[in-house]
Amino acid sequence: LIIGLKAAGVGWTWELAWIALWIMAHPNRQVVMLAHRMDNAVHWLTRRVEFARLKLMESRFPYPAPKKPPTQSELVLANGSECLVFPGRPDATRMHHPALIIIDEWAQLSEPVLAAILGRTRARAQVVGISTAYGDCACARCSQDGKGPLLPTNEFAHVYRDSRDFEGVESHFTR
Repeated sequence: LIIGLKAAGVGWTWELAWIALWIMAHPNRQVVMLAHRMDNAVHWLTRRVEFARLKLMESRFPYPAPKKPPTQSELVLANGSECLVFPGRPDATRMHHPALIIIDEWAQLSEPVLAAILGRTRARAQVVGISTAYGDCACARCSQDGKGPLLPTNEFAHVYRDSRDFEGVESHFTR
């Protein structure tokens, strides 16, 4: 599990598009991208991944061609690899076996959705979750006195904060 706390407009989503293409260069790999809304997921595939793929083709890099024309929800390559996008729903990864799951704006997905997705795929897939940190939570962990009022946080903030408690976890900051 890789989690990233990001600022808007820094380029992490673009970087993940390039990583998805790198994984898809290997035969029969599946990348699944989840976002809180389908239009965000479609934008990631049609604007970022497709733009990066076309740049690779222009540079004459030996990258697999599409098996069929890309749609708003999938890119299938001739080598059997594919990239699929879904809105964040509990059943989003059912019947799929991705090598990589990208969760964009993790903080906007509900706890049941995350539990279903992570519970089904953690052993099989690398999960990369990125998000800006916003939202509020009323749980005891997030309140200053254990009862309320709120500190700004959400489930993404819980995972991000709690990840530092695990042995072997590394934290890196970019500027």
